[in-house]
Amino acid sequence: CQLNQHLKDGLCQQLLKLDEVSIFGPDASPARGEETGDGDMEQQDEKQRFSSVLLTARLLAKFLGFVSFLPYQTSEMLQSLCGA
Repeated sequence: CQLNQHLKDGLCQQLLKLDEVSIFGPDASPARGEETGDGDMEQQDEKQRFSSVLLTARLLAKFLGFVSFLPYQTSEMLQSLCGA
């Protein structure tokens, strides 16, 4: 039980850290004109960062859901084994 709570806390912390990640580059702003010709490169970098953050958040959320509902699943399995 303590291990599950520790895992949940750790996964929540990682998700909160991901929430603080800036997808835009340090000098990029969405309203800025793309006069330098590097706009495509910056846009690709932003897409890559967004994709990376999104996939990581999805994976962490799946594990958080698994750990959160694992006790309910294992208790049902134990009850079915004891009842048989």
